[in-house]
Amino acid sequence: MTNPEPTLTDVLTSLTDVLNRIDQLETQMTSRLQKVEDGVQQLENRLETEVKRWDERFFQLTRDTLNFTRNVLITAAVVVVLAPLLRETAAVLVETLLAR
Repeated sequence: MTNPEPTLTDVLTSLTDVLNRIDQLETQMTSRLQKVEDGVQQLENRLETEVKRWDERFFQLTRDTLNFTRNVLITAAVVVVLAPLLRETAAVLVETLLAR
């Protein structure tokens, strides 16, 4: 027994089934692609937020370091200016206390 040759109706039915399956797959792929694009967009947003946060941390650290450096320079300048005065004042105080 041999299989009979498919008729034109059988071929058209098979072709319609294949086209329907292709449409279903295309719909599924479009849906998956949209999910992937949404995921990528969420990751880009999270990355952008994290970069902004790290930028702010860096600039805050820079400002803090600048303030610390400024304070060290001011303290050093005050010590340089006041050291001779304190030395003279200390000498006068020692002489005054020893003279008593």
